[in-house]
Amino acid sequence: MFTRSEHTAAWWPIPEVRFLRVWGRPARSDFAHVVATLERDIAVVAPRHASLVDVRALDDVSESLFEELPRWVVGHRPELAARITRSAIVHSRVTIGALVAGYQKLALVPFEARAFASGLEALSWLGLGPTAVTSLWHAWETCIDRELGTSLAARVGAWLRGAPPAMRLADCAKALAVSSRSLQRALEGDGSSFRALVLDERVARAKKLLATGDAKLLSVAFEVGFSKVEQLNHAFVRREGTTAAGYRARVRG
Repeated sequence: MFTRSEHTAAWWPIPEVRFLRVWGRPARSDFAHVVATLERDIAVVAPRHASLVDVRALDDVSESLFEELPRWVVGHRPELAARITRSAIVHSRVTIGALVAGYQKLALVPFEARAFASGLEALSWLGLGPTAVTSLWHAWETCIDRELGTSLAARVGAWLRGAPPAMRLADCAKALAVSSRSLQRALEGDGSSFRALVLDERVARAKKLLATGDAKLLSVAFEVGFSKVEQLNHAFVRREGTTAAGYRARVRG
């Protein structure tokens, strides 16, 4: 079963483990989805299971929301103790992992919770065997790729259009709530690459500057993310069949 809100997603692939992913800047509606997930976790018919919380793409959390969550947990401690055995938190930054772990302690959760930088280590600590750990973590990342967007390349393109000139893969992956490896793999499956999409966006930005302004080519190169005019020209030749100066002359007559 897979459910999601704008900034949270829950997946229960096997009876032994429930996955929860939180990314971006969760809002009150996301808190409601987390609570709904926990309520399913503690339902009388639910088996005892472990919990993996994936916060690798979490940017920030609202203090007011995490005041509500501990109150909810404290009010349901007997039910949680009866259904959840352990909780592993997978994070990409020590501060975020420590923050979430701290809130779990603050809420006095009735089960052991521990933070990990590796999803494989987290699943192993939850009690799964080596084969299950590898296959389940891969299935989780595949599920995220599939369920959180029909065309990852289109989502990358949308992110790039609003991104600063540096356009880093890690920043894009974090914004889209996938790992860098999963992002690269998905783009390769679409016959593309992050580098190619970045160059497309930089050329598109440069074309607008060249068509409407008189800035020097080096200034245009810097503004769109290149460090040299040669890089700008190389990208233009491959995509437009001419240099940046040639493109400017062509479109401005």
